[in-house]
Amino acid sequence: MPIITIQVIEGVVLTSPEQKRELLKKMTDTFISVVGDVARPYTYCIIQETPVMEWSIAGTPLPDLPFLYGPEYASMHKTSNELMRKYIESQANHPPAQSSNGNLSEQNKKIMHRMIEEIWNQGNLATADELFTPDHTSPSAPQLPPGAEGVKFLVKMFREAMPDYHMDIDLMVADDAQVTARFTQSGTHTGGDLMGMKASGRKATWTEIGILKIKDSKIVESWYEVDMLSMIQQLNGTKQ
Repeated sequence: MPIITIQVIEGVVLTSPEQKRELLKKMTDTFISVVGDVARPYTYCIIQETPVMEWSIAGTPLPDLPFLYGPEYASMHKTSNELMRKYIESQANHPPAQSSNGNLSEQNKKIMHRMIEEIWNQGNLATADELFTPDHTSPSAPQLPPGAEGVKFLVKMFREAMPDYHMDIDLMVADDAQVTARFTQSGTHTGGDLMGMKASGRKATWTEIGILKIKDSKIVESWYEVDMLSMIQQLNGTKQ
């Protein structure tokens, strides 16, 4: 197990608990840079959840240091390294941890991908019941029914009007609360009516941007900006 080495800065005085806390944060960052992210959830938990006046590592108190140099610092440095080494080794069988944000953002991307691929491209409406909350709303389309029924209505309308309907995800970004994507859609109007338009046999390609707000792995709210004018002009044969 590697042990961190922090350069001693002569003459720097720690005059407040906040300064001590900041030093501990820097030590933690240095330690993590050596042993990897496996240490991060444990070390940052210590820093964030320990009161300012209780300066400790892995629950073991460290001496109250007035100076960042001399034998007191060397003693603290040695003690903290040993405590951290023992603590990390005690967690050796734990899988490397990722930040919660990273995990959630990837999960949210998968939800967006499932919505597009399974619901829109495959027409699997049962997936909508799985992904959307019963009280889901879409402020950009307030006339739609709440929950999964809104997206089911739209999917049926487009897929019945355009049997070859398909949507591609061009770009997707996510954080731990929402996911945003840009889509390219295409289809040939050979089926039923589409928003009052009779089948023309024409093919249209148009773009859209969608934003999903996600909580507990469910879509609770969504917004869509669709280039509907381009689609209508192509299907009517009026697009220049």
